[in-house]
Amino acid sequence: MGKMISYNRPDGQSVAGYLAEPATAVGAPGMVVIQEWWGLNDQIKGVSDKLAAPGYRALVPELYRGKVALEANEAEHLMTNLNFGDAASQDVRGAAQYLKASTRGSRSRRSTSWRRSSAPPTSILSSTGRTQSTPSPTRRRTRRTCRS
Repeated sequence: MGKMISYNRPDGQSVAGYLAEPATAVGAPGMVVIQEWWGLNDQIKGVSDKLAAPGYRALVPELYRGKVALEANEAEHLMTNLNFGDAASQDVRGAAQYLKASTRGSRSRRSTSWRRSSAPPTSILSSTGRTQSTPSPTRRRTRRTCRS
């Protein structure tokens, strides 16, 4: 079971997040989990707790500042009013920096997201705080070999 924490964004502001850690956190890799459009609800906390079970430190930034939607029109309103640039460059980056600074003995950090749509995430946040493209899981890579 995780807990709510405070961490600093790169601009120095303090924000809240949900941190789930494995029983042995020393050397555990960190993962930033991005909430779906409902907000930081019990379902996303449960996902983070499940990621902690096999050994990840999972941190979910609270992007809606304590608000959780119960109906679709509320979720749409919260998502529409979210400043995505600020959320990515400050909240998510700050979460990655928190994990990097507090992850003792591990160099591995990743991010994942849950979405309302069925589309897969198109980027991950690297340990440097920059986003990197990821291949779509629906695309298949084939290896071509030539035989003489």
